[in-house]
Amino acid sequence: EDERCTIELVGEGHDPAELVRRLAATCPRGVVPLDARPAGPRAMPVGATYRIEFDVPGEVLAHAVDAYLASPELPIERRSPKQRRMVDVRRFAPEPRLEDGAVVVDIAILEDGSAKPDEVVRALASCANICGVTSFA
Repeated sequence: EDERCTIELVGEGHDPAELVRRLAATCPRGVVPLDARPAGPRAMPVGATYRIEFDVPGEVLAHAVDAYLASPELPIERRSPKQRRMVDVRRFAPEPRLEDGAVVVDIAILEDGSAKPDEVVRALASCANICGVTSFA
């Protein structure tokens, strides 16, 4: 008696009154839908923060971060079994920063994609090469 149940529907454009009517027609005896209303926006992840540690001297890492920040874009090849494409890592991870000998980076998740942490690592390594440093692990 007097138990409540919440059902969330996927998609948009549901008419609450029509939904109550349709549920009433199909619910088992004793189950009566009382109300329907939009659930509101879903919480979606918008990014993640990573701490990346490298086995290089601090000044090498600082030069790599500086070169990264000075680059308007940093295209990195993404490979999968089906395709290869270029991802502009700088677009998704625009501002890496040095903290306690490591790089901390916020990687955004946008409607059209994101960068992977290993792609940020490869972009930083390519920036270290731009600075004339060849050892970056």
